Amino acid sequence: MIQGNPKKNYGLFALAIVLLIAGLVINVVYFRDFPLRSFGLLIFIGGVFLVRLSNVHDIKAGRFTASQTVNASGRKRPGFIAWALSFACAVAIALSYICMRNDALAGGHEAWPAYAFAASAVVAAVVWGYVVAKLVKR
Repeated sequence: MIQGNPKKNYGLFALAIVLLIAGLVINVVYFRDFPLRSFGLLIFIGGVFLVRLSNVHDIKAGRFTASQTVNASGRKRPGFIAWALSFACAVAIALSYICMRNDALAGGHEAWPAYAFAASAVVAAVVWGYVVAKLVKR
């Protein structure tokens, strides 16, 4: 049974873009007002939901032709570089935490250990997100 292409709703997509922009503007303009910032975040999330619902950028539509097949057994796993970066991020977080703790025990006069800890955590979040995405990918 061949299924037809689902209908794309461009009006809903336009409304979603307006909600995304409005939520972003509210969050930027009213950055210090918690209730308005929360409302802006809800508007932004509603816009994201409407983008998905509008079906304009459907991932499944038009991705494969009749001659292409999907190899289910050929799943790509994270490579050696991803695992090495993951281990290096764990070491960087541990070392920067130790430096930050030692600085805090000495009075907390330096700012670089906190910045190093934050930077290593952000990089680790990206690398570990990539590794997890590769592991759970179908």
